[in-house]
Amino acid sequence: MNEILLYLNAVNETLVVSLIDANAKKVIAEKTCDDKRKHDANLNRLVSEILAENALTFSDLTGYAVVIGDGSWTGSRVGTTAIKAYALACPKPIVAVMNDEPLETILEKFIKKDFVSAEELMPHYNAEFITNKKN
Repeated sequence: MNEILLYLNAVNETLVVSLIDANAKKVIAEKTCDDKRKHDANLNRLVSEILAENALTFSDLTGYAVVIGDGSWTGSRVGTTAIKAYALACPKPIVAVMNDEPLETILEKFIKKDFVSAEELMPHYNAEFITNKKN
């Protein structure tokens, strides 16, 4: 049985929604949107499209992975809020990762059951990152 994770990264200018096959250790589908500052308006559409195009529903997913930082504070809130909503509607384990963590780290956290609950899931705020980005 395939273990499929829904991955969201809304902290960069490009919104990324992916399906990760944990058994095969690879991304099996990905959708992106470069409509800057409109991740909130595009995220649910991309999730619906990627699930439909792969003949999946939320019930078919094994878990969720979401980037909580470093990057756009608003983007991290968009991503974490979406995953919280999905996890509350269709409970699955959640893996929280940072923007620079590779696929291997995401899968390692999933295998080790390094999960957070929907209630615990929070965006990561890094004032130093934001200050340096403005300079």
